[in-house]
Amino acid sequence: MEVYQYMENVKPMPRVLIAGANSGCGKTSITCGILKALVNRELHIQSYKCGPDYIDPMFHRAVLGVPSHNLDLFFSTPQTVRRLYTSGAAGHGSAVCEGAMGYYDGLGGVSAAASAWHTADVLDLPVLLVVRPKGASLTLAAQLQGLKAFRTPHHIAGVLLNDCTEMLYKLLAPMLERETGLPVVGFLPPMPDAAIESRHLGLKTAGEIADLQQKIQILTAAAQKNIDWPRLLALFDRPTPMAPAVQAAAPTVRIAVAQDEAFCFTYAETLESLQAAGAELCYFSPLRDAALPQHIGGLYLPGGYPELYAAQLAANTAMRCAINTAVQRGLPTVADDSGLCVDALNGAPGVYSARYAGEHGNDAANNEKLMAEMQNVPVEQRAAKFVSAVCLILPDGRELVVTGECPGSVALTPAGDNGFGYDPLFVPDAVGLPGGGTVPNTAHRTYAELADAEKDAISHRGRAMEKLEAELAAFLGE
Repeated sequence: MEVYQYMENVKPMPRVLIAGANSGCGKTSITCGILKALVNRELHIQSYKCGPDYIDPMFHRAVLGVPSHNLDLFFSTPQTVRRLYTSGAAGHGSAVCEGAMGYYDGLGGVSAAASAWHTADVLDLPVLLVVRPKGASLTLAAQLQGLKAFRTPHHIAGVLLNDCTEMLYKLLAPMLERETGLPVVGFLPPMPDAAIESRHLGLKTAGEIADLQQKIQILTAAAQKNIDWPRLLALFDRPTPMAPAVQAAAPTVRIAVAQDEAFCFTYAETLESLQAAGAELCYFSPLRDAALPQHIGGLYLPGGYPELYAAQLAANTAMRCAINTAVQRGLPTVADDSGLCVDALNGAPGVYSARYAGEHGNDAANNEKLMAEMQNVPVEQRAAKFVSAVCLILPDGRELVVTGECPGSVALTPAGDNGFGYDPLFVPDAVGLPGGGTVPNTAHRTYAELADAEKDAISHRGRAMEKLEAELAAFLGE
């Protein structure tokens, strides 16, 4: 294992990775409260998020006013993650990283690889573990002991009780410290007024929450009052890492980057890498602008929620025509995730376009709409398929478009959970086998009724990624 090196005679600073015993324990809310409390202590902070998460960093930015960075040990090597961490943390008074899911939950839910613990281990970060104590007392100590013993070193330096009353905290804290040897640095009480709504991809985006700053104030006030700050700062005081000097290339090309409420899923590292390579980033809004920035040599349409703004995007005819014309003329274009759904890209070479047929987040209405559309279509003609795509365009103009498909049909009666997308109505032609391969879906079960193993083998996204892995090396000439 590589040892993370620090420069001598550098200024100490609080460094902490805020992790949870499980998903849904309040990591993002607590991270926001701690970030703001540190700002109030006049510390200069850099925030991070474990894994490929677009949404939680938006909340960090809402507190700090500067981009949060991702530390992803699936897409990046340990050396790259260390470099990203040091380059972001150097010169700051504090570094706060928010974990993902449960502390040890990594790839596929069955490995610690790319987990919050893995990130803490690679960066030698001390961990503040968030625990919701409802429904347990002494058993919490057993759970904490198990978390400590599961991997060596465990990196857990302290515990914070969330959604916990003051009375319960006074009962639990001494017992947990005695039984586990872990310091309990405070608690946050139940705060329904500070709750943040969720949807299928996680929390709603920061820009959608009108009273977000008020919620942050509530969280911060609770953190200020109920956390033992001298103890926390002493436990998590670490030396500042020294970042290597990086000489950015002089700008040689202008790249248009879509950025507004509809297109907001971007990684700070992506944009910074483009700038380091010599790109001047020109931001524009597909919602409000009438034209692309001038003199551009490339176009980047990131993901987001364009389906929430479909009417507004459709009404901006000038922008749709501008994008369509530019791409048809060969403008190098990268479209991520929902960025692929821009109607103006339909039919453009090397760009995949998808149609979202319903109202985002309203599954019942979407199912009703789809059933109405298919009502008069003969059963044998109700063909359907899930489709996903990855589109890569290199500066030299080469294009790699990889798609994955899952063929099937449409049922006119919802079955299974009324969950994600049109799952209760989509009947795949085949289902997966736990050991690999597929068998015909003779029972005509909907996708929502399938077990996870049955879904894995027919996943349209999985097929696209498998094909990408198989073709990418040859495409790049490696």
